[in-house]
Amino acid sequence: MNREDKQGEGIIKDRFELLLGEVQTIIYLFYGFLVGLGMLYNYFRYREFGINIFEYAGVLDFLIAPFSDLRILLMAASISLFCYIFYRFDLWVAARFPRLYNIMAFGQAGRKGYHKFRNLSVSLLLLWGIAVYAIAYGSISEREVRDSAPITLIYNDGSEDSGRMIGKTSEVYLLLKGDDSVEVIPLSGDLRKVKLGM
Repeated sequence: MNREDKQGEGIIKDRFELLLGEVQTIIYLFYGFLVGLGMLYNYFRYREFGINIFEYAGVLDFLIAPFSDLRILLMAASISLFCYIFYRFDLWVAARFPRLYNIMAFGQAGRKGYHKFRNLSVSLLLLWGIAVYAIAYGSISEREVRDSAPITLIYNDGSEDSGRMIGKTSEVYLLLKGDDSVEVIPLSGDLRKVKLGM
């Protein structure tokens, strides 16, 4: 093998390692973004009942939060896709119809810093969409809880507790009682079984 082939292999290996490192970073950032979304959506879900979920949930609950309800991922994907399409359409109109685009941008499209403004605008649109979806998710979840069948918790001593399941964490059950009060029931060895209502 000659020297040029070895240099070529070294360059390919270096680029592959660089790409692999970037992919890992992107995956970590994306997962962190999903965990943040799960925290935000769960906050609004439990806020409808006056519950601060951060008092009852552990780290593991938030790590799996985005995967516990498919709607969180679908909402996040749809708003992200919308913003991406909006951004690409904006670039397409700017390239294809520059005069019209400049008019639509109130004559600012040619100014220095306009591209940063456009990027900032799309980022704010994404954040606004995520917030609106999170609030809507909380309202939808609240209606679903109120329409759900009650469950019964049966303890080892034979006593029972019933209500509508708001949710559960790794440490507690959160029940909505008939008088609209919320009961926080710790998961302990005293709990024998959970009986789902029909």
